[in-house]
Amino acid sequence: MRQLSRFSLIIILLLITVPVRAKSSVERKRLENTSAITRIRHGIISQGIAACEAGNYSAAVQLLEKFLNPYRIIVTSLETKGLNCLAIAYQNLDRPTLARETVRRAISIADRSTVELANLENTAGKIADRQNHRAIAIRHWEKARQLYLIHDLEEEWAKVTLQLAQNYRELGNVAKYRQLLQELGQLEQKSAISNLR
Repeated sequence: MRQLSRFSLIIILLLITVPVRAKSSVERKRLENTSAITRIRHGIISQGIAACEAGNYSAAVQLLEKFLNPYRIIVTSLETKGLNCLAIAYQNLDRPTLARETVRRAISIADRSTVELANLENTAGKIADRQNHRAIAIRHWEKARQLYLIHDLEEEWAKVTLQLAQNYRELGNVAKYRQLLQELGQLEQKSAISNLR
């Protein structure tokens, strides 16, 4: 019985990944959006995200590449998170061009007011930094910092601010480095006061 269900799943997955020759794009979209296929697709994207978070980047790429169709508009936060993980996986597998393209695509289609966009900007900053494009990293981290501040995510804001401070110091901009450290100190004081109450 268990082998039969695995066989069924494999058939369904093959049907999903093989290009469908529907009579029209409307029929193809209808087929792609059936609830069973959507559930399977989201389950595989979730497995890919888990693999990425566990550091198994090869498995993450295998799972996410096929189920994050580059020609489909991303509509869920799960898909956005999947693209974020895919970019991280590409970078860790030493595929920098794919990492940049993936995160750039995700940023271009992400909702402009979401935490997911902040996370994507943060990832883009990390990718640019690892590729020694410090000015680009700073631009992305500044955007992520603003979005984390808007969404009141102090811990993420502090991490990005620290990355920015380190980058500015390495670029020789001591004034900006000190300013960011001062902002981090103010956050720490604010948190300490809140904890006393």
